[in-house]
Amino acid sequence: MPATEQLQTWLEEAYLARHKLNTGKLLVSLSHGDRSLTFTQASMGALDAYIAQLRTEIQQAGGKPRRRTYRIAQTGSGL
Repeated sequence: MPATEQLQTWLEEAYLARHKLNTGKLLVSLSHGDRSLTFTQASMGALDAYIAQLRTEIQQAGGKPRRRTYRIAQTGSGL
């Protein structure tokens, strides 16, 4: 499995490719070493599946995903 940093780079490239397709580009290609992927607007579902696969691999490589926590503090009387 590639390093987490490499997976993150590929994920960012995939999100950029998705953005380009959504904004009118007709064909987007990604290359990672000997692997080459080409997507069109018609294959947006395949690109979404690739993004989901990369996210899963990143979570597996890094352990549990970090959770966001929020603290809410009340100020004043609350009335």
